[in-house]
Order: sequence, then C-alpha cells, then structure tokens
Amino acid sequence: MGLKEVALRPNLFALHFDEQMVFDDFIKKSFRFKTIYRRILESSVYRYFTAAAPGFKELIVLDAIREFLERARPRFDRVLIDAPATGHGISYFEVAHQALRTFKVGSLHRKALAVQSMVTDRANTGTLIVTLAEEMPVNESIELEKAIRGKLSLDIDAIVINGIFPSLSRPMDPEALERLREAAPFFASPDLARGFSAAGLFHHARNQINRHHIERLQGAMDAPQIQIPFLADEAKDVEFLEEVAKFLTREASVS
Repeated sequence: MGLKEVALRPNLFALHFDEQMVFDDFIKKSFRFKTIYRRILESSVYRYFTAAAPGFKELIVLDAIREFLERARPRFDRVLIDAPATGHGISYFEVAHQALRTFKVGSLHRKALAVQSMVTDRANTGTLIVTLAEEMPVNESIELEKAIRGKLSLDIDAIVINGIFPSLSRPMDPEALERLREAAPFFASPDLARGFSAAGLFHHARNQINRHHIERLQGAMDAPQIQIPFLADEAKDVEFLEEVAKFLTREASVS
C-alpha cells in the first residue's frame, strides 16, 4: 500500500511512505479487475498524469494518511507527519479545499471532505513550523505562518527552531579572540591557538545571527518557540532523534 511501519525502538516507529505506490494502490482499488488496472499502471500517460495533475495525487496521499491514522489511533500516542517544504507544503494541505470545489459528488468528493476534516480537527491535529534561525528560513517561516492562518484558517501550535548556537555562561570577547589568532605563531602550539580562536569567533558570529532572527520570529509570529541547540551528529540516527526529543519535551512542558 506504500505505507510500511519500521520499528526503531520499543514503542517508537517510523513510517516509510511511497507516494507513487499509494496512488497505484488507489487505482487498483478503483478498477479492481487486474487486466484493467495493470494496463493503466503500465501506461506512460498514467505516469505523466500522476506527476503533472495538480492536487490529485496529494489528495489521494493525504487520504491514505487519514486512513492510516484511523487504524493507528488506538496503538500510537502521537503520529508526526513531516510535510513538504514551504511552497509545496501549503498547496499540499490546501488541496482538500480545492478538491471540494472541483469534485461536487463521488468518491473524490468524499475523500476531500474527510481530509479537510482531518486537517482542521484541532482536537487531534496540530501544526508545527520547523525552521533555522537564519535569514531565508525565517523569511519562509513568516510567509508560511501567514499562509497557514490565512488560506487554511489554522493556528500554529509552536515554532521549532533548530541548530541554535546558545549564548555561553561566560561570553568570549571577539576582540580577544582576534588578538589570539594574530599571536598564534608565538605559541608553543600555533595550530591549537588558531583553532581555538576560529572556533570561538565562529560560535560568537552564529550566536549573534541566531539571536537576531529569533527576535524577528518573536516579533512576527504569535506562537510559542521551542529552541533546539546545535547538536553535532552527522549520522542523524535514532540516538540523535532521542536527544532532540528531550529538548522538545522540556521546552513544551515549560511553555
């Protein structure tokens, strides 16, 4: 069906999601006879249509997610859906509203109603914006928040700000770090001195950038902030996700 659960930890699952397989499954259910749906699935016109038809695939995919959530509700406490990036994300969740204007009756009309109900169900569905405290991501987040509230009439539960370089308990003086870099050749270990200076200057610069854009978000968006510090882990494995989850839980409980 294009949806496959993968166990990561006890009581923690990931969902592998294949949009094309979900759409193919919809065709099989719609036409039922193998000789008919095989001819459709093997057609180059069908492949072109599923890639180009505006909103059609998204509606089927969102309805498949809705059906999965209905089956999963007794088993899972929370289901997190990683939506597409800003531009596609808005059209993705607006598709049910558009489909209701296009399909006045029939199965697609019923699917659109069900998806619209899922997206706007404040008792069971929440919306988080995830961003970085940098210029372009913040610009997109502000536009996304306006579109979600305006086009979809949804509230934002929180904005998650990733990769923040936090202020140090004893801030380093950038001028002193510059002097250290200049004096590095006179140290017993010049490379260590230069490395310490470069690391300190980088941290200071990133902290200043982050603080500036966090203030921009606070001024532009009326939503709680959940701030996640920069966590060095190239693998981005389950342990990394659990570390991020600690900050999410801690910040959410404070909010």
